[in-house]
Formats: sequence, C-alpha cells, structure tokens
Amino acid sequence: MKTLSLKTAGPFLLLTFIYFIVGFLTTVNGQCQGPLKVAFLSDATTMRNSLTTLISFAFFLGYLLNSSRTGRMLNLIGYKRTLIRSLIVMVEGLVFYTASAFCAEYAGDAGVVVNGDFVPFGYFVFLMGSFLMGTAAAMLQVVINPYIAAYPLPGTQAVQRMNFTCAINSIGTTIAPFFVTAVMFSGVPLDRVSASQLTLPFLVMMIVIAFTTWTTSKASLPDIEGT
Repeated sequence: MKTLSLKTAGPFLLLTFIYFIVGFLTTVNGQCQGPLKVAFLSDATTMRNSLTTLISFAFFLGYLLNSSRTGRMLNLIGYKRTLIRSLIVMVEGLVFYTASAFCAEYAGDAGVVVNGDFVPFGYFVFLMGSFLMGTAAAMLQVVINPYIAAYPLPGTQAVQRMNFTCAINSIGTTIAPFFVTAVMFSGVPLDRVSASQLTLPFLVMMIVIAFTTWTTSKASLPDIEGT
C-alpha cells in the first residue's frame, strides 16, 4: 500500500475544507433569516415575511442560474482556475454581507417603500450577498464533487473520498447554528438584534476565505482529464 504524503493528501484535505465551508455558510445564511427579520425589517409589516423568505430565495437562485454555467467554465479553463473563481465569488458575497451591516449602521434611514413598508438599503445589499454566496456554493459543488470522485489519492476509492468529504460538509452544517447563536448574536434577545453585530463575524469569515483562495492558488492540484 502506498504511503500518503502531504503532497498527495494536502490538496485533498484543502478541497475537503472548502466543502466544509460550503455547508457552513449555507446554513449560516439560513440561520440569519430570523435575526435579520428584526435587524432589517423591524419597520415592515405587510411584506415582512415575504422579504425574509427572499433571503433564501436569492441564495438558491444562484444555484439555478449558475450551475450549468460553471460546468461550461470547467470545460473551458479546468478545475483549479474554476475553483479559484468560485472562491473569489464567495469572498465577494461576504464583502456584500459586511457592507450590509455598514449600511444598517451608517445609512439606516435610507431605503425604499415596498407595498407600504419601509425597507432599508442594507437589506438589498445583504440580498445581493446572499445571491453571490449561493452562486459560489453552486460553483464549488460543481467543481469539487467530480474532482473528489476522480482525485488520485492512493489507497482510497471514489465512494470513500465522497463519503468523507460529505461527512465534513455535514459537520459544517451542524455547527453553523451554534456559531450564529453563540458568536454572532450571543447574549442578545432576538427583538434587540442589530445588523451591526454581523460586521465582525462576516469580516473574519471574509479574511478566512480570502486566505483559503490564496492557499488554493498556490496548491499543487493535479489536473484530471476526462471527468
């Protein structure tokens, strides 16, 4: 049996970590709906629930519109470059998330009226971030799923690699609610949540994903043909 080395296992573990991020941020986006309903839509009545639901709609709209495009991109520029572009889109989504908190803090009085309800601009900035995050999650899954299945990791089979990666992804979805309640909105009653509390957590996540993007660009990911 071949001995695993950092050179062969390192890129695989990096891909697994990125898949963890996909599960983690997908759940964070969903878990933020309740707090954001208070933070952004406290003045809304008629459209409040509809506008809250749009956060998830915008996220999964990214899947609908960009999954097939990513497949075509993958055929044109290869796995590594598509993976890096996907991570860049994720960083952009977190930039919008962070910007929405700044809008709420410094331009909270600016907004539009939707069906009689006042909606601040920060909400629409977050909505755009949600769409970009969904797009990034879709792009990453289009790249990582076949790549993990075909990855030449000695002593493993495709089903073992996929099971391991999906298990790590599930861990991300499991701990995300605890992150939202214990870190982002810790000790604050739901009716007193403010969008400004999102700034630091999303800024930290943006830095982590930016560093992951840089690490991926330097990683020696094997080019796999015919997948």
